Formats: sequence, structure tokens, C-alpha cells
Amino acid sequence: MKIEYRKEYCDDFLCEYFRIHELVSIQDLIDEVKKLEIENSKFKYIITLDDISQASYTSMHSKMSNDLDGGDWLSNENIDSSWLDEGYPREYLNFDQKFTIRQMGFKHGLSDTKYEQIF
Repeated sequence: MKIEYRKEYCDDFLCEYFRIHELVSIQDLIDEVKKLEIENSKFKYIITLDDISQASYTSMHSKMSNDLDGGDWLSNENIDSSWLDEGYPREYLNFDQKFTIRQMGFKHGLSDTKYEQIF
């Protein structure tokens, strides 16, 4: 099994990831993730066997339908005004700025979500 670390990201799928090649055993993958967690204890690793293109496409739909990156709620947040253009994030923001806004979007969306709506 080969694991390739991918630092680049797209706006819809806002995270770094590993691409796995020649997977023989799921246990090998689990063991590798456990090793990564020990080596990098400040990170939490999530295992999902998705096609990255499909995951990005699905994430885009969720981002848009849930206004995760902006909307009326964003103007009420304590954000540097230079990050915004008419209530939405500017195109040139770096990863950390985009991640901060996305994280706020999740918190905002969760505040309006009832448990029964999840299912």
C-alpha cells in the first residue's frame, strides 16, 4: 500500500487528504492511520474510501444548499471586512481564512438544525 499526502485543496472540499494506492487490506489502512495519529496527535484522521472528485462535487452541493461560506449570517460575525465582498468571502483568501469562514458556517447551520431533521 502506498499513501500519497495531498496538500492542495479545492474550495468545495476544504481539507488536505491522503490518496491511497494499491490497498490490499483494510487493516493495513487502519494501522497506518493509527500510526499517523500517534505521530501527529493534534490532528484527527477520518477514513473514508471516496473518490476525491465525487467527494468534492457532493461537498459543493452541501456548501451551497447550506450557505456554509456566506450569506446573511456572515455579516453578523466578527470577521475582518477585507475578507468579504458583498457578504461573501473574497476569491483570494488563503486556506486558513476560508477554513475559518467554513467552520463558522457549520456552527451557524447547526444552530438552526433540529435533531429530527438529520434523518
